Amino acid sequence: PPEVDVPPSTDPNVLYLGPGLHQLGKGVQLHSGETVYLAGGAWVEGAFVGRNVQDVVIRGRGVIDGGFLDTGDQTKNKSQPGLIDITGSSNVVVDGITLVDGPRFNLRAIGNHDTIHNVKIMSWWYSTDGVVAGNKSLIEDNFIKVDDDSIKLFWGDTVARDNVIWQLANGGPFMISWNIEQNSSDFHVYDND
Repeated sequence: PPEVDVPPSTDPNVLYLGPGLHQLGKGVQLHSGETVYLAGGAWVEGAFVGRNVQDVVIRGRGVIDGGFLDTGDQTKNKSQPGLIDITGSSNVVVDGITLVDGPRFNLRAIGNHDTIHNVKIMSWWYSTDGVVAGNKSLIEDNFIKVDDDSIKLFWGDTVARDNVIWQLANGGPFMISWNIEQNSSDFHVYDND
């Protein structure tokens, strides 16, 4: 859908990435209350990390490219970070962006009340999981083409709806049973293709 409410590039709480190449590297720290905006035409070589953050928004129509993380060796790639790796969080929103060529998992937002919406993910290595979100989260209207689990439902009361999944050879479209640290229930998975 067309974008609305594009944040101003002058806002001190916005990391504004305009059209063009941005080589940020791995370990880009996210902060509570921050918005990362990727404008259409932005090509970002970066991996974003947040620990115990709240009210973080990553959005726009730009692309995060993980190809720079590829070691050329699938075993070594398993030690690479995800393209977005947020844990211990709450109220994280990832909306509208595209993630490509992540050599490991793509988008992990583990916390409470996270929203993953209208994200496009295309990765092809083994162990390139798509999305995992935390308790009481919404995973909606995404396109996911990965070569491991597309959507991981590890915590309860998560809704996954209206997603399109193009599952490659490894993993499953929905994974709910691998290395879960607690008993989980009340998943709501429907209207996915």
